Amino acid sequence: MLMLLLAVLVISRLEGLLNGLIATAIGALILAWIFPPDGSVMIKSSSDRLALALFLLIATLGSRLLARRESSAPQS
Repeated sequence: MLMLLLAVLVISRLEGLLNGLIATAIGALILAWIFPPDGSVMIKSSSDRLALALFLLIATLGSRLLARRESSAPQS
């Protein structure tokens, strides 16, 4: 999960907010596929739902903060 989060933040930093949010959605789908061992996207465990929700929250906020930092950086 941390590797996916790192990948989302790197994409956000290099490619901008829109691509970071797309990477967040793709990362959430990958996590939803990985969490239940039966290969479905239905998450039955409440702890897995919480982990997925936290991933979405942290990745989205991180993408927005990195995009805001990029846009407010002085152009040289």
